[in-house]
Amino acid sequence: MLEARGEVQGRVYDCLRAPPPGDLHGRGQDLNPARFSKHLTLGQISRKAISAAPRRQIANKVKEKQQAFQKDDDLPVHLKGGLSDVLLYRFTLLLCVFGVGSMIRDFSRFSKS
Repeated sequence: MLEARGEVQGRVYDCLRAPPPGDLHGRGQDLNPARFSKHLTLGQISRKAISAAPRRQIANKVKEKQQAFQKDDDLPVHLKGGLSDVLLYRFTLLLCVFGVGSMIRDFSRFSKS
């Protein structure tokens, strides 16, 4: 294994270990693993809670969605999702018309001044 070494104030220190006390602008605190044990246990607890959760079976609806989108009903694909797609499309269209109208109004107002 290769060792990474550095020299600080004439002393050789292992860079993979804790930095020497008092060096590196006061950042040479003790890196005792016991200080981080509470964080490790929280991570272990959260991992355990997620993995121990009961698994709920989700129905695979891909075939149903494929059939709905491939149905020949003369609708564009962005409207085949149902009522929510139609409402979102019309709201977006209304915002675009309002934006273009206000832009034309502002340009005409600024051109007069």
